[in-house]
Amino acid sequence: MRKLIKYSTVALALILVGCSQTKIDLQPISQPTEKPISNILGELNNMIAVFDGKPIIVLVDSIENKTGEQARLPIDITTIVNSSFNNIGEYVNIISNPNSVGDRHLYIIHGAITEFDVLETKNSGYNGDLEAGKGKGQWTSSGSLERESKISKLAITFNPEDTATGSFVTKSSTANKITIIQKSSSNDFGFYILGSGFGRNQSITKAQGLHSSIATLVNYSVAEVLGKLGKFPYWLLTNGEFNQDIAYYLSDEFLDDKAPNKISKISYLLALRERTVIPTTVMTPTLKEAIKQYQSSHNMNPNGYLSRELYISLLGG
Repeated sequence: MRKLIKYSTVALALILVGCSQTKIDLQPISQPTEKPISNILGELNNMIAVFDGKPIIVLVDSIENKTGEQARLPIDITTIVNSSFNNIGEYVNIISNPNSVGDRHLYIIHGAITEFDVLETKNSGYNGDLEAGKGKGQWTSSGSLERESKISKLAITFNPEDTATGSFVTKSSTANKITIIQKSSSNDFGFYILGSGFGRNQSITKAQGLHSSIATLVNYSVAEVLGKLGKFPYWLLTNGEFNQDIAYYLSDEFLDDKAPNKISKISYLLALRERTVIPTTVMTPTLKEAIKQYQSSHNMNPNGYLSRELYISLLGG
């Protein structure tokens, strides 16, 4: 898993004032391995600020239940999806009335629950190991699945519509699935999430339970769909698959960027990997040295230049 760092609310000043150093005010909070998965939402706010620079406006349509299990769904998924978008920060605006948007760009998030299954293993007497998933989504439970243990599966899709064109946005849909394994003997849950946007295994407590697991699935799906809409490197936050289409777009945009924007993006991407780097719009000796060290450790010429090669490498390419 890539080393990521969490920052508090962004207060971006991307304008050079005289010759003084302008910093992007992102305050380190915790080690990435210690922070709750749900904190990805705050990181999303920072990333949108750096790569897009303006709020993304969305309206969440009612999330449809296409599972045929109308009575079994445990929670109001639409409420959780709205909450996830709403908790990102000032760079994502959630609205309920499309007439309030005016001439601003609006995306409608259409979604559906496409799978919800609960497999009861009560009195199964099964002993040994349970292994599920492949690759990044693999999760193994050692021991016994005892009385009243269960395996729950839930899949959610997002399909965003651009109201300016009245069409669904090409290559922006998401489809991700979570599997929750509950072992009643230990009062613990475990879950893994599979999808193009991320791969994640996690153990959680019984107190967190099913609701927390599903909220995590929604948070990561929200990160993916926003990343595709806003064209920023969401996979660095979700530990997901490298999106070549977005990387190509970002690469072309980087070549046309002015120096402050290039420095802003490079320093931010370095800060995701190294907590000693401070996001900024001005090249400082400290940042220059950090760039050289990164180039040297990744078989590049350690010249400190803001090159396309450096940028693509920091994007994970």
